[in-house]
Amino acid sequence: MSKRSPISSEIKLRAVRRRLQYESNPNHEAKQLGVHRNTVSEWIRKYQADGKEGLGESKGWESYSKELKRSAIQDVLSGEYSVRGSATLSWTIKIRACRINLSC
Repeated sequence: MSKRSPISSEIKLRAVRRRLQYESNPNHEAKQLGVHRNTVSEWIRKYQADGKEGLGESKGWESYSKELKRSAIQDVLSGEYSVRGSATLSWTIKIRACRINLSC
């Protein structure tokens, strides 16, 4: 189980596999597990990107410098990246960090 989720990685994996094998859909899985459908969609995205490890426990919150955060905000404000949800700024920060070889 992750720090923020009472749902084990094994249960997440079963839900993701049922979805990917067209046995279910994110709405059904979310209802069965008591989570939002976007949560199940995020599990699917993580699984497709990182395999089973993507569903494991988070290693914790990443820390970024104020300069890097400001730079990422400027990217969004300039139109280089659009704000499509709360995760967008986080990804913008990660992309910028990779560009300047801080961490990926």
